[in-house]
Amino acid sequence: MKRSSVLSCLACLPVLILLNSLWIPWGSAAPVQGPPASAGSKPTTTTVIVKAAKGLQLAQQLAAINGHGGVVKRSIPKLNLHVVEVPAGAATAITKELSSDPAIARVEANHQRSIKGFPALAPPLAPQTSATGLPWQLLQISWDQVYGSVSPTSLATVAVLDTGADATHPDLTGIVVPGTSILDGSDGTT
Repeated sequence: MKRSSVLSCLACLPVLILLNSLWIPWGSAAPVQGPPASAGSKPTTTTVIVKAAKGLQLAQQLAAINGHGGVVKRSIPKLNLHVVEVPAGAATAITKELSSDPAIARVEANHQRSIKGFPALAPPLAPQTSATGLPWQLLQISWDQVYGSVSPTSLATVAVLDTGADATHPDLTGIVVPGTSILDGSDGTT
């Protein structure tokens, strides 16, 4: 197998893995909110995701949320995001109050998804190996034929698929090379 063919196969592998991980059968998903309730009873609480306004200290963000009756369960401080538990009966009113507070940028329902129609907690499949001892997926890309046959003598330029790189960031100064955006035909650095 030619070196360029092997490199093409290896370059496509991360993309295929990424696409496979993003596949979710949305049609069979059902929203679930709050903690599990016993059969026939309604949940007593529900969760919302709150994004605080920029420029506020964490204590100010938490005070704004708690002041409207929310209880912060988890936070991502660098993104000003909080998972907030509110009483189910007052969720609509609390959401409106939070939305009108200038300390809060956005409030959204915390929709969780579950997949139906698949065996619950099926044991993981054992990795299938060939007679050579390699996993089958490595044989599919001829890994056994090319491993160790290439001896790099210089640095390589690596292509990165990213949906939000800021090439003007100081950490990337001088190391981002021109590329191509398949969406708008730009050089990929903007």
